[in-house]
Amino acid sequence: KHWLIVMGFPKDPAPTREQMIETYLGTLATVLGSMEEAKKNMYAFGTTTYTGFQCTVDEETSEKFKGLPGVLWVLPDSYIDVKNKDYGGDKYINGEIIPCKYPT
Repeated sequence: KHWLIVMGFPKDPAPTREQMIETYLGTLATVLGSMEEAKKNMYAFGTTTYTGFQCTVDEETSEKFKGLPGVLWVLPDSYIDVKNKDYGGDKYINGEIIPCKYPT
């Protein structure tokens, strides 16, 4: 149910953090059918240590990311802090960004 979608971006010129987030939401909206659903289902993202986003979709839906522009890998997400059930990355909750509490 929790998936990590790893994406690639050009290096020159490199996109801004905001452009990456818009790309993540656009990719998720393509799969889910609307930007509203994308904003509800993306729960975290990375723009430095890794470039990609985490979302809640079922396994069948996760297959739809494969082959989309910029998508490199589609992987089951896992906790980086099991005790606190934290998947890592900057949090994205209904459009609000909460910076990651771990070093990146």
